[in-house]
Amino acid sequence: MQEASVPPRGQSGTPQASLLAGLEASGVPVIERRYSPGEHPYMRGDPDEGLWFLLEGTLEVYKLYNAFSKATVRLLDGGGLFGEPSLRSAGRHRDSAEALSACRAAKVPKGPLLRRLSEDAGCAPALLCSFAGCAEEREAATERLLDREVERRLARLLLELAGRFGEGDGRGRRVRARLSHYELSCMVACTREAVSKVMGEFREAGLIETPRSCVVVVLDESGLRKVAS
Repeated sequence: MQEASVPPRGQSGTPQASLLAGLEASGVPVIERRYSPGEHPYMRGDPDEGLWFLLEGTLEVYKLYNAFSKATVRLLDGGGLFGEPSLRSAGRHRDSAEALSACRAAKVPKGPLLRRLSEDAGCAPALLCSFAGCAEEREAATERLLDREVERRLARLLLELAGRFGEGDGRGRRVRARLSHYELSCMVACTREAVSKVMGEFREAGLIETPRSCVVVVLDESGLRKVAS
């Protein structure tokens, strides 16, 4: 992990880039960090000291269950707020964040951010939208994980991924994030073997295709919705 206090170089023109640029211009520290695949910006139990913004790469937020099994509660690709979605500077992280690819993230300390908000609440709407996005993604993960059937869990996940990260390729929606069967299994809280079996069934049914390793193209969204219902 590399750290430097430099201006964030996120995608210009995005609400996130504008928010970070405005915070830095007002004197709030924005600390950029880089992570290699497998590195953790924070782990469960670490002190909660700041808000985190993904600038580049793919990152997951997960919880552990059954000692060492992972359940992914959020997936971020290319951008987004992560960490504890509050402005309380005391406390500890309740989950862990791990880079799935080479990532660049910016950490904004909560103390200076809270002081800035007390002086000028101009950035509050953007923060509230980011917090709301976190809540929506966690709610979707909770609904997905509550279902007992792996087929329905995976169908809901693929629809969510296509909606959030899908890019039209002429035949369907290619999921921008590259995800292995193990990473998909963490998102539906089951074994990799079960996910591989169901992915094969989805391919045979013409619902998806996997032209390369870790690449998924959703071909039939209406068919997946029938499985998910």
